[in-house]
Amino acid sequence: MSENEKSLPLPNVPFAAAELLAMTSVISGYIAYLQSLPPSPDGEQRITRLASVRDRLQAQFALGNLQMQVPLDAEEVSDLLEAMIGFVEQIKRLFPKNRERDHVVSTVNFWRLRLISILAEHAVE
Repeated sequence: MSENEKSLPLPNVPFAAAELLAMTSVISGYIAYLQSLPPSPDGEQRITRLASVRDRLQAQFALGNLQMQVPLDAEEVSDLLEAMIGFVEQIKRLFPKNRERDHVVSTVNFWRLRLISILAEHAVE
């Protein structure tokens, strides 16, 4: 990714407050997974960025903001998408197939696809 791409403003992505709150749990779960892996500079940077995104979301909830904007840079969006994929992989690996597990997987995949779709639309504008 070029420096120009990193500095371009990203679009606003509308998510309901309940979805954003659930995303903080997804991020926390994925951070815990990353922390269980052997340490690496890339992994530590990813953990730091994801923790920052999670903490900014949680700070907005602590303030009682239900209409919030949490600006993310391109690396943070990439890490968030990776966290969603990794979370789904872990859920599938750790829990037996059932309706509840499938609902969680479907919901997280829906968020991921919605985020990708909005970003793709923004890229062609």
